[in-house]
Amino acid sequence: MHKYGGVYGDIDDAGNLIPLRQDPHTTFNSHRSFVIVPKEVAIRSETSVDSGREYVVHHFSMDDEEVWRSHHTVIIETLHRRARPYIFARFAWAVFSKFKFFVIAGLRRRTIRLVKDTGSGNIAYQTDWAGGDDLFSLYSAGRSQSVSSKRKKTQGEGSISQAGSNKAAIRCTANAASLPLPR
Repeated sequence: MHKYGGVYGDIDDAGNLIPLRQDPHTTFNSHRSFVIVPKEVAIRSETSVDSGREYVVHHFSMDDEEVWRSHHTVIIETLHRRARPYIFARFAWAVFSKFKFFVIAGLRRRTIRLVKDTGSGNIAYQTDWAGGDDLFSLYSAGRSQSVSSKRKKTQGEGSISQAGSNKAAIRCTANAASLPLPR
């Protein structure tokens, strides 16, 4: 937090405290998919309806229907003015904690890699298709479920981390599951 938050404190900062009733508080602490996000909402008064931004609870998973039904899109009434970086960090944690399982699901995925030409030093994005086995071997490796894993170097022909004779792969991220597979 110190690197990106600047004036904001650590996890114990007052901006990281959100007053919640006991039931959503317990759910918030036990479900990674329970986050707080800004959302455009209709603000109704006696004379008009305006739109504005409110912070609401968003639940990424519908696995627990009762939690989803009772907490999803509920407006947060009180939020510390310095809470934004903390709720954004919680949002990122919720997204990235599910990312590994998306990548290693065994499906062929379109990948985008940032590659650096070792000769010129130029950096470019390169898109490729990667097989489920390649992605699984790169990202599963018996590691913990931590979302802050270290880079893994791989070797061998056909590996998606091998970008060519004079290029080195810096980072590989997978996404675009909705793109059609090539025939």
